[in-house]
Amino acid sequence: MKTVKILLLTVLLLFAMALPAFAESSPVYVLDGAQQLSPSQEAELETLLKAVQEETGIFVAVSFGASYSQGLSVESLAKNQFRAMGGGENGAIFYVDMVTREWSMQGIGEMEEILSSDAVDYLEEECISLLKEGRYAQSALAFGRTIKEILVLYRNGTPYTTPFPLVRYIVYALGIGLFLAAIVVFGMAAQLKSVSRKNEARDYLKKDSLKITRCGDLFLYRTVVRIPRAQNTSSGGRSSGGGGRSGRF
Repeated sequence: MKTVKILLLTVLLLFAMALPAFAESSPVYVLDGAQQLSPSQEAELETLLKAVQEETGIFVAVSFGASYSQGLSVESLAKNQFRAMGGGENGAIFYVDMVTREWSMQGIGEMEEILSSDAVDYLEEECISLLKEGRYAQSALAFGRTIKEILVLYRNGTPYTTPFPLVRYIVYALGIGLFLAAIVVFGMAAQLKSVSRKNEARDYLKKDSLKITRCGDLFLYRTVVRIPRAQNTSSGGRSSGGGGRSGRF
């Protein structure tokens, strides 16, 4: 009986020692350290991100943090958070720091190539306006859905590019039309030379029609042009490029 107890205790001890290893290998899709999501919203987001990984093979994570870190950029915080959540060296994360009011979308590994500047533009357009409105769950869900769309396009051999809007076509058409019209008008105006150009203003006066007894210079206006000195500041700005983007909200 004593031997059985020792065996059972040994098995339990080994199981307890193995738990951390299992926990570390299990990825965390949603980390809401800042408590911005309700349980139902967190569950919905986790289901979406799991589905993205199952369909595309890419791990995608979302984290709402409350970091008071001094010295680390939001990009570094996002990448550190991604690896801590079990993402390894390939995937994407949407990290929101509720303390500094910064956000960062980062691609890691293969995702650095997939998240082109056009793709990141699309992600920002879909997610950040919702984030600024305080609709954090909707912003995170939009990130998951948009990442999935970008990944599907990439896997099908058609990486996402910014669509050419109809408004731009109209602007270009109007510009070309105005340019051609200007050429025609100037051509017609060039043929209407009824008088020759004079070099001085007095050449346009009729002889002896004006007698000037006094002349002088009168200062009327002054134009001052001020050019601000360039300042090196990043307050309220954003950093961007292929592979990721960061900013404030």
